[in-house]
Amino acid sequence: MSIFERGNARPWAAMHNNIVEFMGGNQTGAIVQPLAVAERASWDTDNPFLNAYHENRIANAVPTWNPLYIPSGRMVPDEYQAFLDRLNSSVIDGAGVADPDRLKKINKERWDAQDKLQKNEYFVNKQWERYLANNNGNPPLSRKQWEVDFGFSAIRRSLQRRVQVALAAYMREVNDAGGELLEIGRALAALSDPRQQILLPQDELDIRLGSENWQSVYRAGLEDNLPDFLRDEFALEMSISDASTHTTRFEERWSASASAGWFGVFGAGGGASNETIRKRSEADTNSVKISFKNIQSFPVFRGNWFKGGLVSQFRDRMPPSFWGRGGRLNLIPTSVILVRGVRIEMQTSSEVSTYYFNKRVAGGRAGFKIGPFSFGGSGSRTTVHEETTFEQTANGLVIEDKSERAQVLAVVSIRQSDLLRDGADRLEAESEMMSENDINEGMRLVEAARREQSTSEFMSLVSTQ
Repeated sequence: MSIFERGNARPWAAMHNNIVEFMGGNQTGAIVQPLAVAERASWDTDNPFLNAYHENRIANAVPTWNPLYIPSGRMVPDEYQAFLDRLNSSVIDGAGVADPDRLKKINKERWDAQDKLQKNEYFVNKQWERYLANNNGNPPLSRKQWEVDFGFSAIRRSLQRRVQVALAAYMREVNDAGGELLEIGRALAALSDPRQQILLPQDELDIRLGSENWQSVYRAGLEDNLPDFLRDEFALEMSISDASTHTTRFEERWSASASAGWFGVFGAGGGASNETIRKRSEADTNSVKISFKNIQSFPVFRGNWFKGGLVSQFRDRMPPSFWGRGGRLNLIPTSVILVRGVRIEMQTSSEVSTYYFNKRVAGGRAGFKIGPFSFGGSGSRTTVHEETTFEQTANGLVIEDKSERAQVLAVVSIRQSDLLRDGADRLEAESEMMSENDINEGMRLVEAARREQSTSEFMSLVSTQ
């Protein structure tokens, strides 16, 4: 039985282990999430503003709590705001301020004002999108004029003024209190600074309409030089087979999530035949070797609105559930791993290799995937047939991407729950620091407590007879 027949988690664990080794080994708190289907690095257009938006989209997206990377739909700025708000309320209770009830009231006014402004921006953006759709992408009014005519500008100015006044009142209070409250207050002030947001287009239509129609996002992106990456080479080879180094860390760190149904290594479009070829591929394939012309990790940067040191400083002051599976700021992207020049060597039966080889001529939506790489079909998650070579060999199939475009292989994030001081790993490490004498003394106390409990139970039993 091959590695591919033993459950989908084992091949993905081998892939994960290869990526971790490239990153320099396991690092406490760092989580590597390979993409279920690799995406093109879409920030390689001729428009720098559109490129910045695509970088921002992946840098500020909070991943789903899963072994493979899937955006959750939540954004780092929103979850960071939730962290600061909850932390602020907690610190107020223990800060020893002269009038905590007054400070709580002012803090609630600040929170309410900020919340109303954010909800209003979301509503206005949705209304603008509807206005564009109703006019087939050719609106008679610019966004600026549209907002004026429909009263949105006046509402925004009023809400912004309310936020400014509430934040000013709050900052006067925490400035007098000083200490941790002032530190958190400064972080909230930085997050609400309009200069920490920039206007970016989301697509070609936004570019055509002009910058006054763009939406604002918090500053974030990748510290990369994509042209250099597309030119340079740093070859790496990954092997998925029975001989692959297997680690249970991949499954253990995600618990039950590792058995998710979308973990398939092989897949093909075409209805019922997909399941047939998937099972046959798993049974007949001995190994999959994936190599790259270049692979590189690009760090995420964020503007001054985000204080990573503050998160680390107050991590243990938050309830552990805040950082857990259902928590808010539970995963914070720190880097994105790009690859170029993908080559896949698949050792499999002639039936399986012939199926994939013939699939290349079908085109359209009849694509297929091997591991995280998809071929055929359409969209940003695929490599089109015209940019790919296919070669049947005596042992299987060789596929090579000739597009010379970068693809996103994985996202690395900080998982705060792994860094909590009271976590299981921390407790184990501290217990292992005990000397042999300390351990013996501790065990003596344990046995003494047990004897005392047994004697008490025995005497209680005797007295009732």
